[in-house]
Amino acid sequence: MSSYNNQTIKAFIYLILTTLSIIFLTSFYIKIRDNKISYPITFPNDKCTKTPQEILKEMKGGLCIGNTLESQIGETYWGNPYLTQEIIDGFMSRGIKSFRIPIRWDDQIINMKNYTIKPIYFKRVHEVVNYIYNKGGYVIINTHHSKNEKYIGRDIENNKKRLVSFWKQISEYFISYGDRLIFELWNEPVEDKNWCGYQYFSLLVNEYNEIMLKTIRNTGGNNIKRLVIIPPYAGNGNLVSIVNFKFPIYDKYTAASVHMYRPSGFVDGWHKYLTKQKQSDMFFVFRLIKEYLYDKNIPIVISEFGAKDNDNLNERIKFTKIVAQFSHSMNAPCFYWDDGVKKNKKTFGIFDRNKKIWIYPEINDVIVEEYNKEPMKIEDLPFYENITSNPYFITNVTHDDNWYNPKPFIRTFTIVIFYGCEFSNFNPYWLTEKGILSFEFFTNEFAFNQVLIETVQNHTFYNVHFTVEKLDNGNFMGKVNYWDMVKQYDKIIDYRYIRFYSNDSKAEVFNSTYTIYE
Repeated sequence: MSSYNNQTIKAFIYLILTTLSIIFLTSFYIKIRDNKISYPITFPNDKCTKTPQEILKEMKGGLCIGNTLESQIGETYWGNPYLTQEIIDGFMSRGIKSFRIPIRWDDQIINMKNYTIKPIYFKRVHEVVNYIYNKGGYVIINTHHSKNEKYIGRDIENNKKRLVSFWKQISEYFISYGDRLIFELWNEPVEDKNWCGYQYFSLLVNEYNEIMLKTIRNTGGNNIKRLVIIPPYAGNGNLVSIVNFKFPIYDKYTAASVHMYRPSGFVDGWHKYLTKQKQSDMFFVFRLIKEYLYDKNIPIVISEFGAKDNDNLNERIKFTKIVAQFSHSMNAPCFYWDDGVKKNKKTFGIFDRNKKIWIYPEINDVIVEEYNKEPMKIEDLPFYENITSNPYFITNVTHDDNWYNPKPFIRTFTIVIFYGCEFSNFNPYWLTEKGILSFEFFTNEFAFNQVLIETVQNHTFYNVHFTVEKLDNGNFMGKVNYWDMVKQYDKIIDYRYIRFYSNDSKAEVFNSTYTIYE
């Protein structure tokens, strides 16, 4: 081998070793720097005496201090500065007194056998909690971005063991804190980025939630009556998550935790304007929250919401005002997600933590102003606003005889309602109690004696009952109340198709319509 080749190989190995050394030392430096503590740290001797409704009313609106204690490796790894009392005071300077502190515990374990958390990390979290608590503020802490939160359907028993261990340690450490410290079980529990979820995973989250809540209560003391907020699958308000959410109504010191990141596109910073159509998407989510939580006397926290900057401050203010109004009307505090301000990058951030100055104080002020006045009456909110297309045409009826047809049916037609949690050519907000899904078909009156909705999971089919009317053109019109299907099959709501089966080889299904009858 030539001398040139030897030198090249040595240089390449040296480059790799140098790179690895830099990564290791940077990681080590961040961990050392981020675990420094400013002593002394004190424990209060307070009591938990208030009801969830009293606490939520006092909390009003709040902010999430994101991309900090939940970042990988260490507190500053995602680009935000080390949290200080001065930064917290800056956040509190315009009237906000309630904060949600996302916390990643996975990177701070010293014993993987029993998932023991480093004492020095507990002290750092303790210090940050005290920045707020000692100023009379409310603090929510949680488990955030943990490994078991991303893959809830895998290694289930170890996931449970890890979560039980975390919450036993957290509960025991903070047991002397009173009503102003709140526990949130976890952030957005999902299975491999499946944000829409199937019924199975939604029910699995209920199982995890029950185990964690029991762990907290079993530590005794203040934790028996401490407010614990509990999310559904993915922490969001989509149809599958909300309908399959089993809230522990037997526990009087709990509240539901729901995130509000709709409409997609706008909140992600891709779309500049919050159009009426996009607002209707927000109204639909709040309508689900109202009907499945608020109307059942379940306390609610909108624990995350926000919209990324797209040089559209007025639209973001409009979005924030809508969320605050709907939340306030249900006695639910809402928490805006602040992930820091970064140059030349779209973020949710409204406060510059490095310079300790407000960048978009107007967004903060909208929240403060809303909660400092009387809430709107819930019946006056526009849950049913912006339903303008009547009838609404669903243009994606398809014919597919190659699909598996249960005997004796030989013709198959499909109306695609949605893929996962994204609807196809159909605004989910229009699903109202007065809405009728109609489909015109050419065959005899009884050919479609089986119309089914199909669930996502295992392609299970369920019968749909519909009425039939004969039309002047000789065809027939089938009608079904879509909302009745939602209510009837609320345990298998993760459907995405309506399929029509016929034993008439000449059968046809034409474009469907969705009509709202006043």
